[in-house]
Amino acid sequence: MPNIEELTYCSEHPNTATNLKCSRCDTLICHKCMVQAPVGIRCKEHGKIKKLPTYDVSKGMLIKVTLLSLLLGILSGGILGLILSPILWGIPYANLILIAGYGYVQSEIISLSTNRKKGKSLVIVGIIGIATCYCIFIALTIITSIYFNIFDCLAMIIGIYLLITRLR
Repeated sequence: MPNIEELTYCSEHPNTATNLKCSRCDTLICHKCMVQAPVGIRCKEHGKIKKLPTYDVSKGMLIKVTLLSLLLGILSGGILGLILSPILWGIPYANLILIAGYGYVQSEIISLSTNRKKGKSLVIVGIIGIATCYCIFIALTIITSIYFNIFDCLAMIIGIYLLITRLR
């Protein structure tokens, strides 16, 4: 006579027969409440995948970095527009190097102030800071009648690219 196994039922759905168990807590689970995890089938409680700590930026930290980025953008735009552009006006591509380099500096400051965290939210904050710097820079160069150069737009794009590659 064959050995008949006892039927087991899901702990969440008592009418559903199952032989599946959570790989962590051995709770009986059915196909409706199972979660496929990298280490096997888990229940809903243990199957939640957490974000990597590198990409987990708290709201408080994000607010702090946003204010820092805006302040840095305003100060850097003022320094570039009022001090460095008039001094370096005759040197070809000087603004291109300064504005593109600012993207790298901005990304490094954001990275250091968040303990080397990364993520889309930090990229957006950095882009806002670079755009703020660029707008202040353009406004000041127009007010002081220095010039407006299309290479400055290219420099901003290069700066944003550098920021994205560092914080992504």
